[in-house]
Amino acid sequence: MTSSMRNMIQSLEKQVEDRTNDLLRKTLSMQSAAQVAHDAAETQEIKTLLAHTVELITNRFGFYHVGIFLLDDTGEYAILQAASSEGGQRMLARGHRLVVGLQGIVGTSAYQSRSQVVMDVENDPIIIITPTCH
Repeated sequence: MTSSMRNMIQSLEKQVEDRTNDLLRKTLSMQSAAQVAHDAAETQEIKTLLAHTVELITNRFGFYHVGIFLLDDTGEYAILQAASSEGGQRMLARGHRLVVGLQGIVGTSAYQSRSQVVMDVENDPIIIITPTCH
């Protein structure tokens, strides 16, 4: 009976820890969203806002790379507008763009009009390795 009680207490402690961690993640997300909204209200230059946003997301969530793509006027290409990693900066400098609906997670996200977060790009089924357009 003591063992059963100990297991139940450990299980409850684990549930409290998991819920606390989930609450912390949600709080961090809300704080980050509020910071981006605050910056958007104060920033007139879209490039500055986008650059600040990728840095904020990278720093707050510890991501290796954050990129923001916007669609061109025709909706045919998703064009990289801001990036937080070195590789992303190189892609940004060369005008990196992807065909909407055909190239990787960005093209798929643009086609579906919804955001995506990929924690492990090497094992994600949506990631399609294709040559880039630019």
